[in-house]
Parts: sequence; C-alpha cells; structure tokens
Amino acid sequence: MRFLLLAAVVAVQSAAAPARFVDGLWATDGYGLVLDVNASRLQMFEVTRVSCIPADTLTAGAAPPGALAAYSLAGTPLVLKIVRDNADSNAARANFGFAASDLVLHRIARKPAVCDAPTPNTPLSNFDVFTATFAEHYPFFAEKKVDWSAVVAASRAKVTASTTPAELFTILAGMILPMEDAHTGLAAPDIARSVRPVRRTSSFVPPGERAAAYKLVEPYLAAPLRPFCQGQIEFGTIGTDIGYVRIRSFSSYSRAGTFEADTDELGAALDTIFANAPAWQGLVIDVRLNGRSAGPADRRPPDRDAVHRLREAGAKRSERCHEMDDAADQCRPVDAASGISRAGDRTHRRAKRQRGGNIYTGTARTPANDHPHR
Repeated sequence: MRFLLLAAVVAVQSAAAPARFVDGLWATDGYGLVLDVNASRLQMFEVTRVSCIPADTLTAGAAPPGALAAYSLAGTPLVLKIVRDNADSNAARANFGFAASDLVLHRIARKPAVCDAPTPNTPLSNFDVFTATFAEHYPFFAEKKVDWSAVVAASRAKVTASTTPAELFTILAGMILPMEDAHTGLAAPDIARSVRPVRRTSSFVPPGERAAAYKLVEPYLAAPLRPFCQGQIEFGTIGTDIGYVRIRSFSSYSRAGTFEADTDELGAALDTIFANAPAWQGLVIDVRLNGRSAGPADRRPPDRDAVHRLREAGAKRSERCHEMDDAADQCRPVDAASGISRAGDRTHRRAKRQRGGNIYTGTARTPANDHPHR
C-alpha cells in the first residue's frame, strides 16, 4: 500500500509540473521554418505553401548563460541557442552564433496543415517545392527584372514523372543561374552536383586566377604579409605608414570552427594589427576576392571593430592630413586596389578632401540564412 501511495503522489506532482518555456512548436518570422522543441531534441521542418519537409535534428546540450536552451547539430560546430523575447510568453529568439541577426520565433498551437501529410519525393513535387521556396523567400525578383511566375511556367513544362535527378537539377539550375546572385545556390549531394550563381562583371576573377590577383599587391608592400586567423586575415604595410588588411573570408578563423572560437581569434588578431594604428596615415581593407559574409567580423562589439579602431587612431593624428589639397601627395593612401569603393570617417562630410584615415573596402552585409531548400 505504501508503494502504491508513493507512486500516486509522484504521478500527481509530475502532471502538475509546468513544461519548459521553450518546449512546443515554434514558427520563424520568415525563412519558412517550424521548430518542434522538447527537452532532448529540436526538430526543424522546412515549410512552404506546398510542402513540409523534415530537416535537421539537433540534440540538446548545456545552455550557456542567458539562454533558455541550446541544441547542437552532430558533426558540426553549429549550436542554436534560444532566448526569451522580452516578457512575451508566445515569442522567443533563436541564434545560430554565426548569423548577424536572430531568428524571431512565434509559438504556434499546431504545425501548418500542409504538414499533415508527407511531401511526395517526386520530380514534379520537388520542382514545386523549389519554386515555391524562391517565390516565398527570394526578395530581388524586381531588381533582377525576373518574372518568376513565367520562369516557373516555362520550366515546369519540361518536368515529367520520369525526369531523372540529373535532368531535374539542370532544369532548376537553369532557372536561377541567369539571376547571377551569389547568395543563392543549389546542391544535390546524392548525384554530386552543385551550382552557385555568380555575377561575372568585367572585373570578375575566376578562382583559378585569384592567387595571381593577390600577388598584384606585393610590389606595394614593405614586407611579406603576416597571416592571422588560419590565414583568413593577413596584415602588412604599404610603404611605412599605410596599413593593409586582406580579408580572405569572414569565417574559418579557428581550428574549433565555432563562432565563439572564431571571435576570440579575430579579437586577438585585431589587437595585434591595430597596435600601431595611431602612427598610420591610412588603411586599405582588401576584401575583393572573399566569398563569405555574416561571420565574426560582422558582429564585433564596437570597441573591437576594425573601422572603430581606425577612427580612434585617426582622432589622435593631426588634422593636417584632412586639410591637404586634392592634388597633394602627402598623407594620401596608396590606391593599390583599383576599383574598390571608398568609405571612411569623413567620407560624407569631406569626400573630396579625404586623405588621412581612408578605408578602402568593397563588401556588403547579407542575410546569413540563404540556403537552398533541398
């Protein structure tokens, strides 16, 4: 009898215990993701108006300070952390660490109706999933002057029930390649095929020629470049007083490969690189040939940011360089990388008189979660 009574008490207490805040179903604001979360795992679903496809399954781990829960993807350094979004019991945020922003989560009572039945794995269904994903999430059809509905109609006529994976891949790739958007892509590991569109302007350098392109800078350098962050960042000087930072990538800075480890490596590199910044007359940041964005370099605290450090150094120098005539050579940065756009601490106010403290850069921050659907 004692055993039965004890069991009943335990059962009542367990039933009354509140569930964790993060447990349940969540939908992302954008990205088309549904998250099914419990204490042991997080299951992702990629959802469109025509499909609901199980995606990655992450395993629960120890939550870092400030996070309600954390989940990792086996075989990768990826860790997804979930935090509260203010005091709203139906809102939260998820962060992958490497991304420049959080995923906004909204609690939902059930999965979308399209998840009630499995999405068929057929040529026509896969075509519809691909085209619906682009229709719902790609933002630049107008800028690219693309009538996506017309492209879909023309391409779907080429797909039949007997279309092979290789044939379907060719059809899908042909739909996105003309847009020349390097932030899109298509991968089919089962047939070892992938494609990444790229805009081939007159200044485009094919991968096989990039080593030679890097060498074009060498005659201007006072000494060979010093590598940091596993060679992804290099530093030297042009002459004696122009800093030169080459950024090959915005990630892969550490052996561990995690965002936190990459951030630590970047911080140590910036500490060394900017140690003599007060003596510089300018800085060249060379990002012409890097192909990655949304990494630790995008999310440094302001006092650890490269641009902030240059401005801080510039403030300690004489105002003399800013007042030089446009034709003067003194204090003028060496434009070793032609065609790179200019920005700096006084660009907007004194664009024509800008001399000391110039930054030469050529990158743009982009969304971090641009992945092909399947």
